[in-house]
Amino acid sequence: MSNKPTMSEDNLKRYNAKLRKQKGLPDFENEAQFQAWAEKFLKQCGFMPRTTSAIATHNRFWFIHLNKTKANPILADLVLMDSKRLKYAEIELKNADGKLTIEQGYLYKRGEIVLCRCKEQFKKEVYIFMEGLEE
Repeated sequence: MSNKPTMSEDNLKRYNAKLRKQKGLPDFENEAQFQAWAEKFLKQCGFMPRTTSAIATHNRFWFIHLNKTKANPILADLVLMDSKRLKYAEIELKNADGKLTIEQGYLYKRGEIVLCRCKEQFKKEVYIFMEGLEE
């Protein structure tokens, strides 16, 4: 039997996130972790992934997450859609040191995509997208 204290996986994640914040590091170690967190957050806000299996159900808020965006410079990582207002927003997720591609740079400079580098910035953009909802 070991005398080493053990920590659950969730507690370990929270502890590591706290250390990252204290050290001034980005919220996530890599972009894939950021994207996974963003999908979970969107689901908590009532968004559904627009997939072939989900398309038959009616939902007001959808999101599309392109998994192989390196091969597709046309869309940002996430596309948010409001089917009631026929509104959309494209969000590109990058860590603090992540670079935009040339195509993403054009879209960003023209204000056609939003760039998010941390959780708080992403949450803010989602809330702005959902702002002024009339039910």
